[in-house]
Amino acid sequence: MKKLLVIIFCFLLIGCSKNNSNESAEKKEEKDRFITVVNDTDQILKKIVVKVDNGTEVAEKEKPKEKSFSIKIPREYEEHTNFIVEVEDRYHAIYKKKKVIKAKKGRYEIVIKDDDIVSEGDRLSKFLNGD
Repeated sequence: MKKLLVIIFCFLLIGCSKNNSNESAEKKEEKDRFITVVNDTDQILKKIVVKVDNGTEVAEKEKPKEKSFSIKIPREYEEHTNFIVEVEDRYHAIYKKKKVIKAKKGRYEIVIKDDDIVSEGDRLSKFLNGD
């Protein structure tokens, strides 16, 4: 009986510590600015680059496995409001999307669609693979 009570107490203690760590992580994220990129194309992405006003690269992610993922914008770029997200797929096609973000913190979503393509890439490979 005592062992059962000790086990239950341990589970409760672990559960409380997880809630506290999640709350502190959420509070920490509120101090930063994130761009959540949503891949609404049917292609596998190879590289994502986030740029500011003048084309300066501020963040990059390679070979994301998820359909949606967040990229943290470094604080030294918090004064910038114009962002460009460039995405390259496995066939080297380039998609580009612009977004104005005036707030210095928070999460902002950019959806990449087939309509955002600016460069076709390797059409032959795409055709031969049935995409």
